[in-house]
Amino acid sequence: WRRLQSQIGTGYTLLCLAIGNVITAYGVQIVSVKEGGSVTLDCGVKTTEVGRNLKWDVLTNGQDAQLAFNVDGTILCNIELNDCTLYPNGSIVLRNLTVEDGGNTYRCQLGDETGYKYYSDHLLTVSSGINNRPFFEGQTHSSIAFEEPTGVIYAYSTPSCKDVEDGVLSVSCTPLSGVLVYQEYKYVTCSCTDSEGEMSNFQMNVTKHDSQTGLPPAASIVVCTLLVVLLIITVVLACLLQKIYDD
Repeated sequence: WRRLQSQIGTGYTLLCLAIGNVITAYGVQIVSVKEGGSVTLDCGVKTTEVGRNLKWDVLTNGQDAQLAFNVDGTILCNIELNDCTLYPNGSIVLRNLTVEDGGNTYRCQLGDETGYKYYSDHLLTVSSGINNRPFFEGQTHSSIAFEEPTGVIYAYSTPSCKDVEDGVLSVSCTPLSGVLVYQEYKYVTCSCTDSEGEMSNFQMNVTKHDSQTGLPPAASIVVCTLLVVLLIITVVLACLLQKIYDD
């Protein structure tokens, strides 16, 4: 019985240590946001649970300041540090973030009357200026305009547009590629917009090609090559026939 009690006690101790490790080593989350934007940080637990008093601290250049807390159902957020709102589920919303907020670590801690323990860290990065806008990759695209009797067809490959937060964005271009239009354009204009309404534009140069005067340059090269090959084959056959005739 004593041996069983000892084993139970050891198991209980290990379980407590495991739970303690979960509480004290929840992890660090890197959060990226654009200047002037907002972000929601999740502590990972509900403050409504019994004995789960909670607070958020902001760590700036090694200095620790209390940003918000939920103690016995009383919720308060220090808007002098950040434009923020703390919710009963433990999550906090930060608004109107600035470049100066970038690099700050927002720490959520659980505790009770005996003190608080570390639970999770959130490292904030804030992009500014031109980094706020989406960007086009490989800006070497061009368009060929094929003139038809009833209009113009523009042919091009759609460029790729990306955003730091949203990733690859959809691109719209005017005029459309491969569609007959009744207006001449000096440039093909493409644009993309991210989730926050930031827009970037890109223009392609247009090279005119009159489809009535001949084939496109690439097609002309292919045709010329085929003609040269055909001529060589004809000469070879003629030589063979001449040799057979002489024999």
